[in-house]
Amino acid sequence: MKAAVLLVNGVEEAESVTIVDFLRRVAILCTTFSVDEREITGMQGISFFADEKLNDSIFDYDMLVVPGGRESIVRFQTDPKVLEILQRFNEEGKWVCAMCSGTRMLEAGDVIQGRRVTGYTGYEEQLKSGVFTDRIVERDGNLITSQGPATAYPFAFALIEAFGQDTTTLKERLMYSFAKGV
Repeated sequence: MKAAVLLVNGVEEAESVTIVDFLRRVAILCTTFSVDEREITGMQGISFFADEKLNDSIFDYDMLVVPGGRESIVRFQTDPKVLEILQRFNEEGKWVCAMCSGTRMLEAGDVIQGRRVTGYTGYEEQLKSGVFTDRIVERDGNLITSQGPATAYPFAFALIEAFGQDTTTLKERLMYSFAKGV
């Protein structure tokens, strides 16, 4: 079980860090790949480092995750290598996951034709090929999407569950139910 998280300057920090944190807490190998330099400056000006620069080892992973971020999606959508990776993961039936504005990336990669997706409020009007829902997390085959920073917890839980792991203990340790999470 290996998950690859794509990062680029302008990515949404709350989404990126939560996803990586939760996957690593349950011993899923999670590697962050930077499309640009290893040092990333997120949408809110927080700097952090990707584990690796983007390389072909990403094809050895079982899951591709694209966090949101208005600025980052523009960069992701115009990078032919990123689009190739996205399409190849989908063609091979591997997990393709995105949240918030990352859903727009999935459309740019031509992987959501007729499929149910969710994302940041307002993006439904920009999507032309997917069927937008208002669910917090939407799963359609090998595709998992979510809405935005506040839904990073349930999104990360869905990613873990996609690998066949129970999230009950993690939710307890995070006091998720205590905080009235669903």
